[in-house]
Amino acid sequence: MEYKIPTKDDLKQIPADEVVDAVVIEITIQTWKERLTADKLSKFKEEDHDKPQVFVKYDCSGIIRDDALNYSEQPTTNSHLGKYMLKYDNFPTVGDKIKVDFDKDSKAKIRL
Repeated sequence: MEYKIPTKDDLKQIPADEVVDAVVIEITIQTWKERLTADKLSKFKEEDHDKPQVFVKYDCSGIIRDDALNYSEQPTTNSHLGKYMLKYDNFPTVGDKIKVDFDKDSKAKIRL
């Protein structure tokens, strides 16, 4: 399957305030410093630059999105990674079937 970055017209196809099914297609663990350019990195607090994140890339019917979950070897039930593991019964894995919330601006977030 070929993946593409969604256009504004693609995003208009997704109903606002909708929950949709998605499939995890890629998992990476990186810091913000490794992932972002310097100009985008400046938007984050400096102490967060080196904190590892689990980046979960997922496919919502051909529209690709990703979310960052704070990485921890011992995730708590209050952390995003811990909530993911409670809801989906495992560490994020390629092939996981997940639910994604789209808000009124068509911004996506994994349902935790």
